[in-house]
Amino acid sequence: MPRAAWPAVEHAVSTGAGRGAAPPNVTAAVADAFTSGVHAGMAVIAVVFLCAALAAALLVHNRPHHTTATTN
Repeated sequence: MPRAAWPAVEHAVSTGAGRGAAPPNVTAAVADAFTSGVHAGMAVIAVVFLCAALAAALLVHNRPHHTTATTN
């Protein structure tokens, strides 16, 4: 982000100003950074879930239930 755009970004963040408060290139850069962060987070979550699924598939064993038949 260019140094000249910092004040506009700081003002937008500190005041909670909506769209149009920052220059378009800054808004696009922030949106791109957010999207990249979400993609990275989703990749990490996918790896964690894959590891959990593999651990469950390999470590959880299905044991048959033993029932005793009663005769009347």
